[in-house]
Amino acid sequence: MQAGLLRIVVNYKEVTIKVGEGSHKQGKNTKELRMRILQTNLRRSRRAQDLLHQTIRESTVALAVVAESYRVLDAPEWVGDTDGMVAVTWTSTPGAFAHGALLERGNGYAAVEWAGMMVVGVYVSPNSGRAAFEEFLDGVGDCVRRRILRQVLVLGDFNAHSTEWANARTNARGRTLSNWAAGLGLLLVNRGSTSTCVTCRGSPLLT
Repeated sequence: MQAGLLRIVVNYKEVTIKVGEGSHKQGKNTKELRMRILQTNLRRSRRAQDLLHQTIRESTVALAVVAESYRVLDAPEWVGDTDGMVAVTWTSTPGAFAHGALLERGNGYAAVEWAGMMVVGVYVSPNSGRAAFEEFLDGVGDCVRRRILRQVLVLGDFNAHSTEWANARTNARGRTLSNWAAGLGLLLVNRGSTSTCVTCRGSPLLT
């Protein structure tokens, strides 16, 4: 990376949701909307967080999940976990599609209601052991189950590797995460080798 040049790794997802009367099923009063959602890890960098704000403005991002932010802003459109490791933020400008509200937070996760669905932002350290990782997933899983009837989007930085999301290999965390997601009925948004992220080092898929 060139001196003085800052780049952040971002993972964009195009999400389709149904809104209106009977939002969880098709109906004459229901419509589909597509929106851009971003997830990134800022590595505690102040400059990276400044760039994130610019990216959100210029890329018409509706919502972002931010791991290891420089700081979680004390603002209505920011919701962080209990440890300051991950936050969910959304566009609050006039005419914004939706505004969020805190549902639940814990160690390494924050859940908000946004656009009629539950969005759960997560971060777990790569240095935590297997037992701690499984305990973390149990906590997030309980959060999801408490609101299982609504649409759910879980995203963030699990620090897990799997060929299912185009890593070269699958590690123990990747297998555990895949089984956990399947048990909750969660579907993987990343598809095959289709990139959701482009950086100066290639086009990895981040999970």
